[in-house]
Amino acid sequence: MNSLKLEEMSELMGKLRSLKDSSSIVDVEMMKLDHNSKRKLANVLLHGITTYEDQSLMLEEFMISRGGKAIVEEGQSLWLKRGNDYVFTNGINPTHFEAKLETLVPLGINPLNLVACEVVLGNITLDLSQCQVSDLEDDAVLYSKVPMMLYPHSNKSYSYRIIK
Repeated sequence: MNSLKLEEMSELMGKLRSLKDSSSIVDVEMMKLDHNSKRKLANVLLHGITTYEDQSLMLEEFMISRGGKAIVEEGQSLWLKRGNDYVFTNGINPTHFEAKLETLVPLGINPLNLVACEVVLGNITLDLSQCQVSDLEDDAVLYSKVPMMLYPHSNKSYSYRIIK
């Protein structure tokens, strides 16, 4: 697997599963990392652990199915709805997710020789507080410029494998 160029992975797609409620699943239609974040994520996947230098990533674009919007946005606001009222909280408490995603990765020196890979991210959060949100007509929601944080989780929480 050393000939895989993980730092050149294409867009990712798959599922997010809430770590606090495993039945809360979000379909990720597209997750596009900026160049520096691809390099950081490749380093995490190659070593299987997060480090301080590699845990903060930036998603240029993040598109999910509209049905997952409430799950992704839970805990993202300082305002919490209780019954018919809103209560101001002390801070945001974003949902932590496990991600199982798929992407295409160049194999060897030929950039046209692509292989499909599964990428597992064991514990991530998204910060939607400053990003742009667009509701798309095709039952999807697009977020732009989304910070994503990788957290330590378990000994097998950050991995990749070639899909055959």
